[in-house]
Amino acid sequence: MKGYIVGESGKGWSMRKRVKSDMIPVIDLRAQYHEIRDEIDKAVADVLESGRYILGAAVERLEKEMKDYLSLKAAFGCANGTDALILALMAYEIGNGDEVILPAFTFVAPLEAAVLCGAVPRFIDVDPETFNIEPAAAIAAVSPRTRAIIAVHLFGQCAEIDPILPTVRRSDIVIIEDAAQSFGAECRGRRAGSIGDVSCFSFYPTKNLACMGDGGLVGTRDAGVVDRLRYLRVHGEVEKYQHSLVGMNSRLDEIQAAILLAKLPFVEKWNARRGEIASIYNEAFGELGIRVPAARNGFSHVYHQYTLQVPRREDLAKHLKARNIMTAVHYPIPLPHQPAYREFDPGHGAFPVAERLAREVISLPVYPQLTDGQINRIVEGVRSFFESV
Repeated sequence: MKGYIVGESGKGWSMRKRVKSDMIPVIDLRAQYHEIRDEIDKAVADVLESGRYILGAAVERLEKEMKDYLSLKAAFGCANGTDALILALMAYEIGNGDEVILPAFTFVAPLEAAVLCGAVPRFIDVDPETFNIEPAAAIAAVSPRTRAIIAVHLFGQCAEIDPILPTVRRSDIVIIEDAAQSFGAECRGRRAGSIGDVSCFSFYPTKNLACMGDGGLVGTRDAGVVDRLRYLRVHGEVEKYQHSLVGMNSRLDEIQAAILLAKLPFVEKWNARRGEIASIYNEAFGELGIRVPAARNGFSHVYHQYTLQVPRREDLAKHLKARNIMTAVHYPIPLPHQPAYREFDPGHGAFPVAERLAREVISLPVYPQLTDGQINRIVEGVRSFFESV
């Protein structure tokens, strides 16, 4: 019997080539589809039968469910997570030299959004255990030009925001939550996306709650920007052909919204399974002297990624690949050192934690559809590497 690897490529996650059936990919999107195939197929068929494909009943229902789930004033589907960040900045008219504080270690989208809006990124180093923004560093970075702090909830755990709130409230600074990787995670009983002023989600296919294409959502607890967010995503159109704002075209389509609604009832179960797998890994690897993901007290981790810190990660990756176990690196270049953003780079050594993480992090498969046998193989593969050193 032949199988497929679903892996990461320059154009996203896709079936790349035929491989042995015992290959364990970093994530298997086909396995998730087959688990709830009937629900997905019906959801898509219902949209096709409706004949309404943009901003229809499915989008409206998803927006209401997200608003209620996150206890927000409003939530709006948009084209992707990056657009959600751009819309958040636009809603508060942030740009034209305003400073936006963001972590030096994360995916490029927050940086990209800030620069596209004309803002100046102000990088801060990250916590060495959680990889999220360090509150003291965020507070120290605040200047008279600071308009926003983008708190990225990286790899499945909420960033620590509470210590920052007194400072930002005094200075009228906006807290933007990038919750793309942490749908369902909690911080002291509050869900990711319900803590700051505005929250941004990506539903990219690899996410904990994912569509089958691009998709995103922007929500807010601030009644003052609800209408701006509503109109900005549709060309700034307040009434038909009346464009009162300079907006953009960023709408979540009906098919993707329907798929998300079909998956939503399963997310809690899938997140719990991710936690079970992470607990198995933690127990197996803890005695090996390697740094496993840190779950902070009072925070629930949904393990979008299970990321180790390993000085010899290339050797570990080769060792596991030889055993048909795939791994991934998120992210090998700190944001300040990305070539396109060189003008904002203070130079190597400015962010020692981010630079070390970029050299050492490696992520293991942790998707909910992993079988017990596959988990055992991954554990044995990692253990055999470190026990042979």
